[in-house]
Amino acid sequence: MRRTLSLSLSLALAATLVSGCVTTMKEAYAPTRDMNVTWYGKDADKVGIGQVTGDGDPDGHFRIELELLPDEELEAIDIFQTNASGVAQFGFGVWSTRASARLNWIVGVFKDGRQINTEHTPTLGRFGGHAVFDLYIAENNLFGHLSNANYFVIEVTHGGKTSKQLIRLTQNAAVTRTLDKPMSEAEKQAAARQQEERAAKLRELASAYDGAMQAGAGAEQSGAFREAAKHYQDAVTSALEMQDSAKETEALKKVITAVRSLAVPPAIPEEARRHAIRGETVMKTADSIDDFRRAVREFEEAAAFAPWWGSVYYNLGLARDASKDAQGAIDAFALFLMAEPNAPEAPAIRERTYALEVAAEEQAAVNGMIGSWRTSTGTLVKTELKNNQFTVTALKVSDEAKTAGYYDGQIYFEGVLSGTEAVGRSAYTHDYKVLGAHQNFPKCFGDFGKYKSVAKLTGPDELTIQFDDRVVSRFNTSTCAILDTVPLTYKTVYKRADE
Repeated sequence: MRRTLSLSLSLALAATLVSGCVTTMKEAYAPTRDMNVTWYGKDADKVGIGQVTGDGDPDGHFRIELELLPDEELEAIDIFQTNASGVAQFGFGVWSTRASARLNWIVGVFKDGRQINTEHTPTLGRFGGHAVFDLYIAENNLFGHLSNANYFVIEVTHGGKTSKQLIRLTQNAAVTRTLDKPMSEAEKQAAARQQEERAAKLRELASAYDGAMQAGAGAEQSGAFREAAKHYQDAVTSALEMQDSAKETEALKKVITAVRSLAVPPAIPEEARRHAIRGETVMKTADSIDDFRRAVREFEEAAAFAPWWGSVYYNLGLARDASKDAQGAIDAFALFLMAEPNAPEAPAIRERTYALEVAAEEQAAVNGMIGSWRTSTGTLVKTELKNNQFTVTALKVSDEAKTAGYYDGQIYFEGVLSGTEAVGRSAYTHDYKVLGAHQNFPKCFGDFGKYKSVAKLTGPDELTIQFDDRVVSRFNTSTCAILDTVPLTYKTVYKRADE
């Protein structure tokens, strides 16, 4: 198939940005009443693997009802397949509204028929009172089966706390029970069987991958390149089912090498052409990140049917570039250059790859800033990034910090991303006892000031916020007029925390 998208077009598309706002954790939390969960079966197509757009297959539909405080933040929703006592079977949330390095599929959230999220996001917004949300998740045949009699836990994080509900899927309704009910012996045996079935499936897939790679190598050594390509493609399929990207890339490279050794390459399957055309059509009219990600999905499907097809990797690279996935674009372009090293577009793509390397390094550095961090005195904070807004919020303040007036839920830092740093302002106490200043200082200037600061990674597991501003040194204690300021510089170092 002829490539219909140009590099210049992709750069123009990549300039499109999606605006948004930052929300932060509430300062206090009061327990909510029990959450109610209802299972409606597979009744609509709302989501795909990683985006809240349909993919042609019906999705699982849950409805949750819970009581929220006024203007309470709904931070995240996670869905796990579990055993009968609510213990997650596979060790991580299979579906989630928030981004993670642990291969989360997305939860599509709708309220009153309105779509709340279009992608993985740090927060879902603020709501209050009796809130009803419809949740949609795509079938995940390896890490979570939406089948009758299977158990799932719905976890909703709101106001800094988490509500849980265990649910058993039935044909017409959901059966729920409390998580503190002890497991019966039969339930324990069923859970053990389910865990072993999962482990056996992974062993089976790993064995199939190794066998296909060995068979491909043997065929390649004997000069049977077409046969070798088929074996390597089987290995790609196994790697995809295991969700092992390293093995997938290894097998893809083998497929491409084997096909390039053929005098006549294999015909492109019709399904590959179908998805490629769909992706090209989406890209031509795309005007948002969501559109670009939809195109990515189509090109990835095309590549799954024809993993030797250079043109589809070219377009996949353009789509990932436009969707701000620099490393993903680099990986796709590398496969394109491997499949078609002498293509007319190759020189421009190589140059684009060099530029993307810088963006990928910056993305890796920025992603490394997100998570949980702790100071040497024990204060625990969480960091969030939405669009270009970077926020540091205190989860649990140390006793030492509390004596200075800091408190749980306080926003320590807010800034705008600039390269690999966030430039903004951090909270600084005006407690006169701490400052050694006049007792009217807080009265004149408030309990806290917000002063110029920069947040950045200073090591693989180290985040530093550098405070560098001028503070009041003399003021009229009656009128609060500032008489003089002095420069103040200090830094707070955070180490990555497990929680």
